[in-house]
Amino acid sequence: MTGAVGILGRFSANAIGAGRRIAAAGGGFALWAFAIRVSAAALAFLTQIVLARLVGEEAYGEVAAAITVLGVVVAIAVLGLDTAAQRFVAHYRVEGDLASLRGFMRAARLAPLLLGCVIGAIGSAMTWNADPVLSLAFVMLPFVAVLLAQEGIAKAFDWPVVALGPNFLLRPVLALGLVLGAAGLGVGLDASVVILAMLVAALVALLVQTAIVAPRIRAVVPAGERRYHLRSWGLVVSPIVVGDIGALVATSVDVIALSLTRPAEEVGIYFAAVKSLALVQFVAYAVSNAVAHRVSALHVAGDRAALRRMVVRACLATFVPSVAFAAALVALGPFVLGLFGEAFVAAWPAMAIVAAGAVILAAVGPAERVLNMIGKERECALVYVATAFVATLLAFWLAPLHGPVGAAIALSAGMVFEALALAFVLRRALA
Repeated sequence: MTGAVGILGRFSANAIGAGRRIAAAGGGFALWAFAIRVSAAALAFLTQIVLARLVGEEAYGEVAAAITVLGVVVAIAVLGLDTAAQRFVAHYRVEGDLASLRGFMRAARLAPLLLGCVIGAIGSAMTWNADPVLSLAFVMLPFVAVLLAQEGIAKAFDWPVVALGPNFLLRPVLALGLVLGAAGLGVGLDASVVILAMLVAALVALLVQTAIVAPRIRAVVPAGERRYHLRSWGLVVSPIVVGDIGALVATSVDVIALSLTRPAEEVGIYFAAVKSLALVQFVAYAVSNAVAHRVSALHVAGDRAALRRMVVRACLATFVPSVAFAAALVALGPFVLGLFGEAFVAAWPAMAIVAAGAVILAAVGPAERVLNMIGKERECALVYVATAFVATLLAFWLAPLHGPVGAAIALSAGMVFEALALAFVLRRALA
Protein backbone atom coordinates (compact mmCIF):
# COMPACT_ATOMS: atom_id res chain seq x y z
CA MET A 1 0.00 0.00 0.00
CA THR A 2 2.84 2.40 0.89
CA GLY A 3 4.46 1.67 -2.45
CA ALA A 4 1.27 2.48 -4.31
CA VAL A 5 0.90 5.76 -2.39
CA GLY A 6 4.49 6.64 -3.27
CA ILE A 7 3.86 5.94 -6.95
CA LEU A 8 0.72 8.09 -6.89
CA GLY A 9 2.63 10.89 -5.16
CA ARG A 10 5.35 10.85 -7.81
CA PHE A 11 2.67 10.66 -10.48
CA SER A 12 0.99 13.83 -9.14
CA ALA A 13 4.31 15.66 -8.93
CA ASN A 14 5.12 14.66 -12.49
CA ALA A 15 1.70 15.87 -13.62
CA ILE A 16 2.34 19.32 -12.11
CA GLY A 17 5.79 19.48 -13.67
CA ALA A 18 4.38 18.32 -17.00
CA GLY A 19 1.83 21.10 -16.94
CA ARG A 20 4.57 23.68 -16.46
CA ARG A 21 6.72 22.27 -19.25
CA ILE A 22 3.79 22.12 -21.64
CA ALA A 23 2.78 25.68 -20.80
CA ALA A 24 6.30 26.81 -21.66
CA ALA A 25 6.08 25.02 -25.00
CA GLY A 26 2.85 26.63 -26.13
CA GLY A 27 1.60 29.25 -23.70
CA GLY A 28 -1.84 29.36 -22.12
CA PHE A 29 -3.44 27.22 -24.82
CA ALA A 30 -1.15 24.33 -23.94
CA LEU A 31 -1.94 24.56 -20.26
CA TRP A 32 -5.68 24.60 -20.94
CA ALA A 33 -5.34 21.75 -23.43
CA PHE A 34 -3.29 19.83 -20.89
CA ALA A 35 -5.90 20.36 -18.16
CA ILE A 36 -8.81 19.42 -20.42
CA ARG A 37 -7.04 16.33 -21.70
CA VAL A 38 -6.20 15.25 -18.14
CA SER A 39 -9.87 15.60 -17.23
CA ALA A 40 -10.92 13.90 -20.45
CA ALA A 41 -8.53 11.01 -19.88
CA ALA A 42 -9.86 10.51 -16.36
CA LEU A 43 -13.43 10.75 -17.63
CA ALA A 44 -12.78 8.33 -20.50
CA PHE A 45 -11.13 5.92 -18.07
CA LEU A 46 -14.14 6.05 -15.75
CA THR A 47 -16.53 5.66 -18.68
CA GLN A 48 -14.71 2.59 -19.99
CA ILE A 49 -14.73 0.97 -16.55
CA VAL A 50 -18.47 1.56 -16.13
CA LEU A 51 -19.24 0.25 -19.61
CA ALA A 52 -17.11 -2.83 -19.17
CA ARG A 53 -18.79 -3.57 -15.83
CA LEU A 54 -22.29 -2.97 -17.16
CA VAL A 55 -22.20 -4.84 -20.47
CA GLY A 56 -19.42 -7.42 -19.96
CA GLU A 57 -16.34 -8.31 -21.96
CA GLU A 58 -18.11 -9.52 -25.11
CA ALA A 59 -20.41 -6.52 -25.66
CA TYR A 60 -17.60 -4.19 -24.63
CA GLY A 61 -15.45 -5.78 -27.32
CA GLU A 62 -18.20 -5.20 -29.92
CA VAL A 63 -18.37 -1.51 -28.96
CA ALA A 64 -14.58 -1.24 -29.12
CA ALA A 65 -14.46 -2.74 -32.62
CA ALA A 66 -17.23 -0.45 -33.92
CA ILE A 67 -15.68 2.71 -32.46
CA THR A 68 -12.27 1.76 -33.85
CA VAL A 69 -13.64 1.34 -37.38
CA LEU A 70 -15.56 4.62 -37.03
CA GLY A 71 -12.35 6.39 -36.04
CA VAL A 72 -10.66 5.36 -39.28
CA VAL A 73 -13.65 6.36 -41.42
CA VAL A 74 -13.87 9.76 -39.69
CA ALA A 75 -10.41 10.55 -41.05
CA ILE A 76 -11.86 10.23 -44.55
CA ALA A 77 -14.98 12.28 -43.82
CA VAL A 78 -13.17 15.18 -42.13
CA LEU A 79 -10.79 15.43 -45.13
CA GLY A 80 -7.87 16.59 -43.02
CA LEU A 81 -9.61 19.95 -42.56
CA ASP A 82 -9.28 19.80 -38.76
CA THR A 83 -5.49 19.86 -39.17
CA ALA A 84 -5.53 22.19 -42.18
CA ALA A 85 -7.60 24.71 -40.20
CA GLN A 86 -4.67 25.32 -37.87
CA ARG A 87 -2.50 26.07 -40.88
CA PHE A 88 -4.83 28.13 -43.07
CA VAL A 89 -6.58 30.11 -40.34
CA ALA A 90 -3.24 31.20 -38.92
CA HIS A 91 -1.92 31.94 -42.43
CA TYR A 92 -4.88 34.10 -43.49
CA ARG A 93 -4.94 35.95 -40.17
CA VAL A 94 -1.25 36.81 -40.46
CA GLU A 95 -1.82 38.09 -44.02
CA GLY A 96 -5.08 39.84 -43.13
CA ASP A 97 -6.93 37.97 -45.90
CA LEU A 98 -10.38 37.85 -44.27
CA ALA A 99 -12.22 36.89 -47.47
CA SER A 100 -10.17 33.70 -47.84
CA LEU A 101 -10.49 33.05 -44.11
CA ARG A 102 -14.29 33.21 -44.31
CA GLY A 103 -14.32 30.94 -47.36
CA PHE A 104 -12.07 28.36 -45.76
CA MET A 105 -14.02 28.21 -42.51
CA ARG A 106 -17.31 27.66 -44.34
CA ALA A 107 -15.80 24.95 -46.57
CA ALA A 108 -14.07 23.32 -43.57
CA ARG A 109 -17.44 22.75 -41.89
CA LEU A 110 -19.68 22.06 -44.87
CA ALA A 111 -17.48 19.46 -46.61
CA PRO A 112 -17.20 17.07 -43.60
CA LEU A 113 -20.95 17.36 -43.01
CA LEU A 114 -21.87 16.42 -46.57
CA LEU A 115 -19.23 13.71 -46.97
CA GLY A 116 -20.01 12.33 -43.52
CA CYS A 117 -23.70 12.01 -44.42
CA VAL A 118 -22.91 10.20 -47.68
CA ILE A 119 -20.31 7.79 -46.24
CA GLY A 120 -22.36 7.25 -43.10
CA ALA A 121 -25.48 6.33 -45.07
CA ILE A 122 -23.58 3.95 -47.33
CA GLY A 123 -21.70 2.33 -44.47
CA SER A 124 -24.82 1.93 -42.36
CA ALA A 125 -26.74 0.31 -45.23
CA MET A 126 -23.88 -2.06 -46.10
CA THR A 127 -23.36 -3.31 -42.54
CA TRP A 128 -26.94 -3.39 -41.26
CA ASN A 129 -27.44 -7.16 -41.63
CA ALA A 130 -23.89 -8.31 -40.88
CA ASP A 131 -23.08 -5.99 -37.94
CA PRO A 132 -25.94 -3.86 -36.55
CA VAL A 133 -23.63 -2.32 -33.95
CA LEU A 134 -21.22 -1.03 -36.60
CA SER A 135 -24.17 0.07 -38.75
CA LEU A 136 -25.44 2.26 -35.91
CA ALA A 137 -21.95 3.67 -35.37
CA PHE A 138 -21.87 4.84 -39.01
CA VAL A 139 -24.89 7.07 -38.33
CA MET A 140 -22.66 9.01 -35.92
CA LEU A 141 -20.13 9.83 -38.66
CA PRO A 142 -21.29 13.30 -39.85
CA PHE A 143 -21.68 14.57 -36.28
CA VAL A 144 -18.17 13.52 -35.27
CA ALA A 145 -16.64 14.82 -38.50
CA VAL A 146 -18.07 18.32 -38.03
CA LEU A 147 -17.14 18.27 -34.34
CA LEU A 148 -13.52 17.69 -35.33
CA ALA A 149 -13.56 20.33 -38.08
CA GLN A 150 -14.94 23.01 -35.75
CA GLU A 151 -12.48 21.89 -33.10
CA GLY A 152 -9.61 22.61 -35.49
CA ILE A 153 -10.98 26.10 -36.24
CA ALA A 154 -11.38 26.90 -32.55
CA LYS A 155 -7.82 25.75 -31.85
CA ALA A 156 -6.52 28.11 -34.52
CA PHE A 157 -8.22 31.02 -32.72
CA ASP A 158 -6.67 30.01 -29.36
CA TRP A 159 -9.99 28.94 -27.83
CA PRO A 160 -8.96 25.75 -26.01
CA VAL A 161 -12.08 25.26 -23.88
CA VAL A 162 -14.41 25.82 -26.83
CA ALA A 163 -12.24 23.58 -29.03
CA LEU A 164 -11.82 20.64 -26.70
CA GLY A 165 -14.65 20.87 -24.16
CA PRO A 166 -17.61 19.69 -26.29
CA ASN A 167 -15.82 16.70 -27.80
CA PHE A 168 -13.68 15.55 -24.88
CA LEU A 169 -15.78 16.49 -21.85
CA LEU A 170 -19.43 17.08 -22.74
CA ARG A 171 -19.73 14.19 -25.19
CA PRO A 172 -18.48 11.39 -22.88
CA VAL A 173 -20.43 12.80 -19.91
CA LEU A 174 -23.63 12.72 -21.95
CA ALA A 175 -22.95 9.23 -23.27
CA LEU A 176 -22.22 7.88 -19.79
CA GLY A 177 -25.27 9.61 -18.36
CA LEU A 178 -27.52 8.14 -21.04
CA VAL A 179 -26.18 4.62 -20.48
CA LEU A 180 -26.63 4.90 -16.72
CA GLY A 181 -30.10 6.35 -17.24
CA ALA A 182 -31.03 3.43 -19.47
CA ALA A 183 -29.74 1.00 -16.86
CA GLY A 184 -31.74 2.79 -14.17
CA LEU A 185 -34.90 2.47 -16.26
CA GLY A 186 -34.35 -1.24 -16.59
CA VAL A 187 -33.37 -1.21 -20.26
CA GLY A 188 -31.35 -4.29 -21.19
CA LEU A 189 -27.86 -2.99 -21.93
CA ASP A 190 -25.99 -4.32 -24.93
CA ALA A 191 -23.54 -2.95 -27.49
CA SER A 192 -26.31 -1.33 -29.59
CA VAL A 193 -27.68 0.62 -26.63
CA VAL A 194 -24.20 1.92 -25.82
CA ILE A 195 -23.59 3.02 -29.42
CA LEU A 196 -27.01 4.72 -29.52
CA ALA A 197 -26.12 6.66 -26.37
CA MET A 198 -22.84 7.71 -27.97
CA LEU A 199 -24.69 8.82 -31.12
CA VAL A 200 -27.11 11.06 -29.19
CA ALA A 201 -24.22 12.46 -27.15
CA ALA A 202 -22.27 13.33 -30.31
CA LEU A 203 -25.26 15.17 -31.79
CA VAL A 204 -25.87 17.20 -28.63
CA ALA A 205 -22.16 18.02 -28.29
CA LEU A 206 -22.10 19.25 -31.89
CA LEU A 207 -25.13 21.50 -31.34
CA VAL A 208 -23.59 23.00 -28.21
CA GLN A 209 -20.21 23.49 -29.90
CA THR A 210 -21.83 25.22 -32.90
CA ALA A 211 -23.89 27.49 -30.65
CA ILE A 212 -20.68 28.65 -28.95
CA VAL A 213 -18.27 28.78 -31.89
CA ALA A 214 -20.48 30.58 -34.43
CA PRO A 215 -21.01 33.84 -32.47
CA ARG A 216 -17.34 33.91 -31.41
CA ILE A 217 -16.22 33.73 -35.03
CA ARG A 218 -18.66 36.49 -36.01
CA ALA A 219 -17.20 38.67 -33.26
CA VAL A 220 -13.62 38.47 -34.58
CA VAL A 221 -14.25 37.95 -38.31
CA PRO A 222 -16.94 40.39 -39.51
CA ALA A 223 -19.29 39.34 -42.29
CA GLY A 224 -18.10 40.01 -45.80
CA GLU A 225 -16.87 38.51 -49.05
CA ARG A 226 -15.82 34.86 -49.17
CA ARG A 227 -13.09 33.55 -51.45
CA TYR A 228 -12.58 29.86 -52.12
CA HIS A 229 -9.22 28.44 -53.17
CA LEU A 230 -10.38 24.87 -53.67
CA ARG A 231 -7.41 23.83 -55.77
CA SER A 232 -4.73 25.15 -53.43
CA TRP A 233 -6.59 23.84 -50.39
CA GLY A 234 -6.94 20.46 -52.07
CA LEU A 235 -3.23 20.26 -52.81
CA VAL A 236 -2.47 20.76 -49.12
CA VAL A 237 -5.34 18.73 -47.70
CA SER A 238 -4.91 15.63 -49.91
CA PRO A 239 -1.64 14.43 -48.36
CA ILE A 240 -2.92 15.36 -44.90
CA VAL A 241 -5.95 13.10 -45.45
CA VAL A 242 -3.70 10.28 -46.62
CA GLY A 243 -1.46 10.80 -43.60
CA ASP A 244 -4.40 10.94 -41.17
CA ILE A 245 -5.86 7.72 -42.59
CA GLY A 246 -2.45 6.07 -42.43
CA ALA A 247 -1.96 7.19 -38.83
CA LEU A 248 -5.37 5.93 -37.77
CA VAL A 249 -4.90 2.61 -39.56
CA ALA A 250 -1.54 2.21 -37.84
CA THR A 251 -3.10 2.78 -34.41
CA SER A 252 -6.36 0.92 -35.06
CA VAL A 253 -5.42 -2.13 -37.10
CA ASP A 254 -4.44 -4.02 -33.93
CA VAL A 255 -8.02 -3.86 -32.64
CA ILE A 256 -9.45 -4.57 -36.09
CA ALA A 257 -7.19 -7.61 -36.54
CA LEU A 258 -8.21 -8.92 -33.13
CA SER A 259 -11.92 -8.38 -33.82
CA LEU A 260 -11.69 -10.32 -37.10
CA THR A 261 -9.63 -13.23 -35.81
CA ARG A 262 -10.18 -13.61 -32.06
CA PRO A 263 -13.20 -13.76 -29.68
CA ALA A 264 -14.92 -10.47 -28.77
CA GLU A 265 -13.91 -10.94 -25.12
CA GLU A 266 -10.22 -10.67 -26.06
CA VAL A 267 -10.93 -7.51 -28.04
CA GLY A 268 -12.60 -5.91 -25.03
CA ILE A 269 -9.79 -6.89 -22.67
CA TYR A 270 -7.11 -5.57 -25.04
CA PHE A 271 -9.04 -2.36 -25.73
CA ALA A 272 -9.20 -1.63 -22.00
CA ALA A 273 -5.42 -2.00 -21.72
CA VAL A 274 -4.74 0.35 -24.62
CA LYS A 275 -7.32 2.92 -23.47
CA SER A 276 -5.76 2.97 -20.03
CA LEU A 277 -2.63 4.44 -21.61
CA ALA A 278 -4.50 7.59 -22.67
CA LEU A 279 -2.62 9.57 -20.01
CA VAL A 280 0.60 8.95 -21.95
CA GLN A 281 -0.89 9.93 -25.29
CA PHE A 282 -2.71 13.08 -24.19
CA VAL A 283 0.60 14.84 -23.46
CA ALA A 284 1.57 14.68 -27.14
CA TYR A 285 -1.95 15.73 -28.11
CA ALA A 286 -1.88 18.77 -25.83
CA VAL A 287 1.52 19.96 -27.02
CA SER A 288 0.85 19.39 -30.73
CA ASN A 289 -2.40 21.32 -30.63
CA ALA A 290 -0.81 24.13 -28.65
CA VAL A 291 2.09 24.71 -31.04
CA ALA A 292 0.54 23.91 -34.44
CA HIS A 293 -0.78 27.34 -35.37
CA ARG A 294 2.26 29.01 -33.80
CA VAL A 295 4.53 26.87 -35.98
CA SER A 296 2.48 27.92 -39.01
CA ALA A 297 2.82 31.61 -38.08
CA LEU A 298 6.61 31.31 -37.58
CA HIS A 299 6.91 29.50 -40.90
CA VAL A 300 4.96 32.21 -42.72
CA ALA A 301 7.13 34.86 -41.02
CA GLY A 302 10.31 33.01 -42.09
CA ASP A 303 11.77 32.86 -38.54
CA ARG A 304 13.61 29.53 -38.83
CA ALA A 305 15.65 29.94 -35.64
CA ALA A 306 12.55 30.53 -33.51
CA LEU A 307 10.82 27.65 -35.26
CA ARG A 308 13.63 25.23 -34.40
CA ARG A 309 13.66 26.39 -30.77
CA MET A 310 9.92 25.86 -30.46
CA VAL A 311 10.15 22.35 -31.92
CA VAL A 312 12.93 21.36 -29.50
CA ARG A 313 10.97 22.69 -26.52
CA ALA A 314 7.84 20.90 -27.74
CA CYS A 315 9.70 17.58 -28.05
CA LEU A 316 11.04 17.88 -24.50
CA ALA A 317 7.64 18.93 -23.18
CA THR A 318 6.17 15.78 -24.73
CA PHE A 319 8.84 13.23 -23.88
CA VAL A 320 9.62 13.94 -20.21
CA PRO A 321 6.07 13.74 -18.81
CA SER A 322 5.21 10.86 -21.14
CA VAL A 323 7.97 8.74 -19.60
CA ALA A 324 6.72 9.54 -16.11
CA PHE A 325 3.09 8.76 -16.91
CA ALA A 326 3.98 5.52 -18.72
CA ALA A 327 6.09 4.28 -15.81
CA ALA A 328 3.35 5.05 -13.29
CA LEU A 329 0.60 3.44 -15.35
CA VAL A 330 2.58 0.25 -16.01
CA ALA A 331 3.51 0.00 -12.34
CA LEU A 332 -0.15 0.31 -11.38
CA GLY A 333 -1.27 -1.79 -14.36
CA PRO A 334 -2.75 -4.83 -12.54
CA PHE A 335 -4.71 -2.55 -10.20
CA VAL A 336 -5.90 -0.29 -13.04
CA LEU A 337 -7.03 -3.19 -15.24
CA GLY A 338 -8.65 -4.91 -12.27
CA LEU A 339 -11.08 -2.00 -12.07
CA PHE A 340 -12.59 -3.17 -15.38
CA GLY A 341 -13.07 -6.68 -14.06
CA GLU A 342 -10.95 -9.62 -12.98
CA ALA A 343 -10.56 -10.96 -16.54
CA PHE A 344 -8.98 -7.69 -17.74
CA VAL A 345 -5.84 -8.10 -15.59
CA ALA A 346 -4.59 -10.63 -18.16
CA ALA A 347 -3.93 -7.69 -20.52
CA TRP A 348 -1.16 -6.21 -18.33
CA PRO A 349 1.69 -7.56 -20.53
CA ALA A 350 0.02 -5.97 -23.55
CA MET A 351 -0.24 -2.67 -21.65
CA ALA A 352 3.49 -2.71 -20.83
CA ILE A 353 4.44 -3.46 -24.45
CA VAL A 354 2.31 -0.64 -25.86
CA ALA A 355 3.59 1.77 -23.19
CA ALA A 356 7.17 1.16 -24.34
CA GLY A 357 6.26 2.05 -27.91
CA ALA A 358 4.34 5.15 -26.78
CA VAL A 359 7.37 6.45 -24.89
CA ILE A 360 9.63 6.06 -27.92
CA LEU A 361 7.10 7.84 -30.11
CA ALA A 362 6.84 10.67 -27.56
CA ALA A 363 10.52 11.45 -28.16
CA VAL A 364 9.68 13.08 -31.52
CA GLY A 365 7.00 15.26 -29.94
CA PRO A 366 4.58 16.99 -32.34
CA ALA A 367 6.67 16.10 -35.42
CA GLU A 368 3.63 15.18 -37.51
CA ARG A 369 1.85 18.46 -36.79
CA VAL A 370 5.01 20.50 -37.40
CA LEU A 371 5.57 18.88 -40.80
CA ASN A 372 1.98 19.58 -41.82
CA MET A 373 2.33 23.22 -40.77
CA ILE A 374 5.55 23.91 -42.72
CA GLY A 375 4.57 22.50 -46.10
CA LYS A 376 5.97 18.98 -45.64
CA GLU A 377 2.60 17.26 -45.64
CA ARG A 378 3.58 14.92 -48.50
CA GLU A 379 6.64 13.61 -46.65
CA CYS A 380 4.52 13.23 -43.52
CA ALA A 381 1.86 11.30 -45.45
CA LEU A 382 4.50 8.92 -46.80
CA VAL A 383 5.67 8.21 -43.26
CA TYR A 384 2.16 7.30 -42.15
CA VAL A 385 1.36 5.21 -45.19
CA ALA A 386 4.55 3.23 -44.57
CA THR A 387 3.73 2.95 -40.86
CA ALA A 388 0.21 1.72 -41.63
CA PHE A 389 1.65 -0.90 -44.00
CA VAL A 390 4.12 -2.16 -41.38
CA ALA A 391 1.52 -2.16 -38.59
CA THR A 392 -1.06 -3.97 -40.74
CA LEU A 393 1.36 -6.72 -41.73
CA LEU A 394 2.44 -7.24 -38.13
CA ALA A 395 -1.10 -7.08 -36.70
CA PHE A 396 -2.57 -9.69 -39.06
CA TRP A 397 0.47 -11.89 -38.53
CA LEU A 398 0.79 -11.65 -34.74
CA ALA A 399 -2.74 -10.99 -33.44
CA PRO A 400 -4.29 -14.26 -34.74
CA LEU A 401 -1.40 -16.25 -33.27
CA HIS A 402 -0.80 -14.53 -29.94
CA GLY A 403 -3.99 -12.59 -29.21
CA PRO A 404 -3.69 -9.33 -27.22
CA VAL A 405 0.08 -9.69 -26.74
CA GLY A 406 0.59 -10.12 -30.48
CA ALA A 407 -1.60 -7.09 -31.20
CA ALA A 408 0.40 -5.09 -28.66
CA ILE A 409 3.71 -6.06 -30.25
CA ALA A 410 2.39 -5.00 -33.66
CA LEU A 411 1.16 -1.64 -32.34
CA SER A 412 4.36 -0.93 -30.42
CA ALA A 413 6.58 -1.88 -33.37
CA GLY A 414 4.55 0.45 -35.57
CA MET A 415 5.12 3.28 -33.08
CA VAL A 416 8.87 2.70 -33.11
CA PHE A 417 8.95 2.70 -36.92
CA GLU A 418 6.84 5.89 -36.98
CA ALA A 419 9.14 7.63 -34.48
CA LEU A 420 12.29 6.83 -36.43
CA ALA A 421 10.77 7.87 -39.77
CA LEU A 422 9.34 11.13 -38.39
CA ALA A 423 12.63 12.02 -36.71
CA PHE A 424 14.50 11.54 -39.98
CA VAL A 425 12.04 13.62 -42.02
CA LEU A 426 11.76 16.39 -39.40
CA ARG A 427 15.51 16.75 -39.06
CA ARG A 428 15.87 17.19 -42.81
CA ALA A 429 12.97 19.66 -42.93
CA LEU A 430 14.45 21.90 -40.21
CA ALA A 431 18.08 21.69 -41.38
